[in-house]
Amino acid sequence: MIRVARLERQAALVDGLQGRNLSGRDLKGMNLSKANLEGANLSGADLKEASLRLANLKRADLKGADLKEANLSGANLEGAHLKGATYDDSTILPSSITRDQLASMIKV
Repeated sequence: MIRVARLERQAALVDGLQGRNLSGRDLKGMNLSKANLEGANLSGADLKEASLRLANLKRADLKGADLKEANLSGANLEGAHLKGATYDDSTILPSSITRDQLASMIKV
């Protein structure tokens, strides 16, 4: 029952996320691949182990987000704010990440 509820929650989250306020949310391990998160507020969100492959994070606010072990391969981070976001050696970052964005993040 819990697993079904989590899958339903994932499906609901992937659609209609553009510009949404998801700050501080527990999104750990969520599959948000190909999600349109353009302009979304994900500040302080727990995205540890989340899949954000090919997600549109253009102009998203990821300040202070936990991106440890997350997969952001192919994600669009154009104009995304990443100040204070944490990542580790297991985090897969997109090749398009800018030096300024990477410099504003905290490696743990």
